[in-house]
Amino acid sequence: MRLYRLRFLCGDARRRSLEIGLKFGLQVTSIGNGHDFLAVEGRIVFIFTQVDGLSHDTLAEIIFHEGALKSFISKIEMNGIAVCRTSGDGRESVTISCPVGNLQFTFTQCSDHCCQCLKSPVSEKYIQVDHITVAVDPGTSTSVLEWFEKCLNFKRFRINSVETDEGLSMFTADTGLNLLALQYRHCSEVGLQCPLTSEDSCDVKFVIAEPLSGSGPNQVATFLQQHRGPGVQHIGLLTTNIFKAMDQLRTTGVDFIQPPTEYYELVSKLQDIESVGESVRGLQTRGILLDTGADAEKNSSNQRRYLMQSFTKPLFDQDTFFIEIIQRCGATGFGTGNIKALWEALALHMERISTAV
Repeated sequence: MRLYRLRFLCGDARRRSLEIGLKFGLQVTSIGNGHDFLAVEGRIVFIFTQVDGLSHDTLAEIIFHEGALKSFISKIEMNGIAVCRTSGDGRESVTISCPVGNLQFTFTQCSDHCCQCLKSPVSEKYIQVDHITVAVDPGTSTSVLEWFEKCLNFKRFRINSVETDEGLSMFTADTGLNLLALQYRHCSEVGLQCPLTSEDSCDVKFVIAEPLSGSGPNQVATFLQQHRGPGVQHIGLLTTNIFKAMDQLRTTGVDFIQPPTEYYELVSKLQDIESVGESVRGLQTRGILLDTGADAEKNSSNQRRYLMQSFTKPLFDQDTFFIEIIQRCGATGFGTGNIKALWEALALHMERISTAV
């Protein structure tokens, strides 16, 4: 099973596809009857579908190529899952709804011609979709996790070594988040390093993000409010050179969130950056975050594993969907250490502002 396409439902699909295509360097073409627009760069494939009168744009469908579709359908029907079958354009498809708002999953068995996109050369800018994060209502992450395991053959993996059975919970004085992560069971025994050359390996991970009940405002709670319910909060695009990717994306008009100066002044963060040989100035001028948080996997080598990441501002009219650019230098997590570091930096930033006043 491989990720094939992501479908966005939009009130103005043409405008949205051209806007995203221009900013992220995707080639945009109109397909079908003019209600769908395809945006492609290497193995990154987005579809923007026109829905008149839609109140807010949303990533509503995740499409996988499944080579053994009949067997897959039999398995999910045995679990009592209702499926919707379609065929056309040289492929068969089956769609199922999931307990994450309006999100649907489609599994298609492509013809040889359609499957050429799965073998497309890797883009110089992005390798692939690294992960998809869904925001869910408080108290529902466990049931969503169980659905992924039962229906899609995904399996939970530990984000880092301090995670509990309930997930990775993070708190400040007034807010809290809980995270759970999953990957396809086929590659679960070998961690996140699924071979890109294998046509049968699912190489995208899912993160379930839940605001803890009773906590104050945070990015997940804001998404749930603005999106009017659960859904895909963001996707991570994997790159081999985040510095080059960021420079290119800024020149095409992508707006990134700029971390407060205090983030790059934290002693713990300065130590992390120095320990892996990266440049504080190079990171700060581009707004790149760096995390060396402990992975759940044991590191057999002495090499320090880390990741670097940056987040765009919301790409739609509401404060909902955004894109993360991520470079993995051996790390398998999702930069959870940066969440805590940003909370600490923001607290210092607000303290300085109040002191100045």
